[in-house]
Amino acid sequence: MARKEIEVDDRRFALSYEKEGSGPQMLLLHGWGANKEIMRQAFGGRGKFEKIYLDLPGFGRSENSH
Repeated sequence: MARKEIEVDDRRFALSYEKEGSGPQMLLLHGWGANKEIMRQAFGGRGKFEKIYLDLPGFGRSENSH
């Protein structure tokens, strides 16, 4: 698991993400109430892409405390 801090409109968010595979990058985003683990179960190990699984703010291991 990796973390990246971003700033949007003077608010800071610590986002959790994971990368898997190699090739062209594909960003996989989950729906409301889910997290990156669900997306990894659905798409992991398939295709010839570097997949980036992101927990959106307030879900999984990404914070939304601001």
